[in-house]
Formats: sequence, C-alpha cells, structure tokens
Amino acid sequence: MAIGGLDIGTTGCKLSVYDPDGRFVTQSYSEYSASRIAGEHELSVDSVWASICDVIREVSAKVSGLDSIGVTSFGESFVMLDDKDQALFPAMLYTDPRGSLQCAQLVDRIGKKKLGGIVGLTPHQMFSLPKLMWIRDNHNDLFSRAKRVLLFQDYTVYRLTGIAQIDYSLATRTMAFDIRKHAWSDIVFDAAGIDSSLFSTPVPSGTLAGRIRPELAAELGLSPDLVVASCCHDQVSAATGAGVFHEGEAIDGTGTVECITPVFNSIPDMDIPLEHTAADVYKALMEGVSYEMLLNIEMLRKAGVKINTLRAAGGGAKSSVWLQLKADIFGLPIVSLGTSEAGTLGCIMLTGLASGAFSSLEEAASRLIHEEGTYYPDMGKHAAYMVLFEKYRQVYQAVRPLIS
Repeated sequence: MAIGGLDIGTTGCKLSVYDPDGRFVTQSYSEYSASRIAGEHELSVDSVWASICDVIREVSAKVSGLDSIGVTSFGESFVMLDDKDQALFPAMLYTDPRGSLQCAQLVDRIGKKKLGGIVGLTPHQMFSLPKLMWIRDNHNDLFSRAKRVLLFQDYTVYRLTGIAQIDYSLATRTMAFDIRKHAWSDIVFDAAGIDSSLFSTPVPSGTLAGRIRPELAAELGLSPDLVVASCCHDQVSAATGAGVFHEGEAIDGTGTVECITPVFNSIPDMDIPLEHTAADVYKALMEGVSYEMLLNIEMLRKAGVKINTLRAAGGGAKSSVWLQLKADIFGLPIVSLGTSEAGTLGCIMLTGLASGAFSSLEEAASRLIHEEGTYYPDMGKHAAYMVLFEKYRQVYQAVRPLIS
C-alpha cells in the first residue's frame, strides 16, 4: 500500500509517495514554463496536464501498490473548459494585471468591507473571479462556450475521475466563496454577473472524489481501483504536512513565494492595513524578507491571531542560518522539519485519512512528520533587530505609495 501526494505549482508539479508507516518511497518532478509578456502572465493548460501525466507515469513505473493520490495546487489560476473538456483560454497567473477594472466594479457594487467579510479576503485582481469577468468582457465568444471553470486542483481531480469538486481552502482563492456558509456566494456571483454553476462543488479538504477513470488508469499504468482525493490549497497542505494543527502555531513556507500560514479558531477582523561583502548583502536580503513576514505577523496579532511557534517548510527551510535569523527577528521558536516537501506530505496525510490508512491527522503526523530541531530566538539580538525593524516600517510606509 502506498499513498501519493500530487502538488501542482506555478513552475512545475511533483508526485511524492510514502507508505503508511511514514517511509519515503519515491518522487517525480516535471517542470513547465509560464509565458510572461507585457500585461499577460499565463500558463498553458495542456503543458501542465502533460507534466501531471508524466510524473504519474514515472511513479507508477517504480511503485507497485499505489492505491490513492491526493491533489493540492496553487490558487487563483483557473481553467475554462468547453463541452468537450477542452481548454478555451490559457490559465492566467495571479501576477497577471488583467481584472483590475472588474475587481473595482465588484467593490463598487458590494462594498469593500462587505465583500471582504463574505470571502475573507482583501479584494484584489489576482483572484479568479475578476479575471473570469475580464474574459467575459473581452473574449465573450470564448466565455459563452464555457461549461466549466476549475482551478488546477479540481481540474486535475476532474480529469482523473470525472468528478468536479473543489475543497474549501482552494475555493476561497476565487474571491467568490462564502467562508461562513461554506458555499459559493450568491451575493458575489450576482454582482459579478457570473453563473456559479460553472464552478465545482465545494467540499471539505481531504474529500475522496472517487476512482480513477478506467481508460486513464490503463494509460498511466495505475490500478483501476486507485482513488483520488481533493486535498487543499498548497499553503494549507504545507501547514498540514508540517503538523500545524493548533491555535498559536504557524508555518513559514519559503519557496517561489514566502508565506506565513497560522492556525486560529475565529475569523479575524478583515480591516488588515556599498561597503559590504556579498555575504552581508545576502544576509540583508534574508533580513528584509523576514521583516516583511514580521509585518504580516504583526497584522495577524492586531486581528487577534496569536502565533506562539512556527514550523519551517519549503526550500528556504534547508538553511539553518536563515532559520536562526528568522527566530531572532520574529522572537519566536522555529521548528525545522525532516522534509522540505510539506505540501505533498500534507496531501498524503489527508489522502491517507480519507482512504482509511490513518484514523486521524494526529496519527498521520506521528508517522510522517519528523522534527529535526528547534531554533530559539536570541532575545538580545531580537531587541536589536526591533530597533532596525522600526526603521524598516517607516521606509515601507514611505515607499509603498510609490509602488502600489
């Protein structure tokens, strides 16, 4: 028996496999390239799907007994399919500037505070719905042919199983999901003039979709009894894979982007506002990024979200120097984990729970998560960093109007 976690990112996808006792079995990775020209940042849907198939084939050739795969992905970018399940438009990345006018229209029609209160986000053009509105307004010939709109997690689950379902955490990245009702928001979709039935059915994270399509199982070398699960947004999956389950805990994930994901029990208030060596410059870059994360931690604290400890994940978590530096700046202990692949590990944990391999996430964590050590803050250095941090904050506020 083996459990696979498929992690779909902006630059590539990887499939990691573990056994239920927490032993790493194998991993496959396939890279793809985004197209970034003036005003358009896009991914080829077909290229991403080809890479997904490649990593599955490579793993299936090495592993016997793979009986479940969970899917996690980055958010925002979506796939628009016609009635033959063909992509009608490239997937726009979150950095793509299109959709700003449409986002402003939603804010005007609903109100910024009300909209943010429904979807749990500060309205922004990077999310799926404003970009879908942009396609409707600028390519209505294509939009009128759309039968499904899926983010990459539910697109992959749909291609594998024929079931269109999206987990709650990824659904929030559309800017159209009611975080209190756990359902698509009629208020938001009505204001957007978009039919919510285009989107997949929202389900809790770690929900089984069903068995793989028989013809696809044969094509990819998989058992026709293999089951597929919808896991969660990649940052949530990384938090799960790092064992971040309780209030006061958070993960600091450093990869293509750096992101702090905390756990909290209530919905926070949404009103969130050259004489040096090369090593010195490099350290300054790490400090600057860490100060930016400290700003985020402070905003979370103001909203009532308390963080007592951080668990480190992503490629940046391999640097003991950076982890100690972060502990000193944040004034928080940082736990180093035995793997940088917390995203796929979290996907595997949720899939194992859904398929019955584990009785709880805590059991899965006890088998799969291995702590390598804890970096404790030097409070003397922390105090010194806070003096510099106040200067950073002032510079940040002075520069922000120039780049926003």
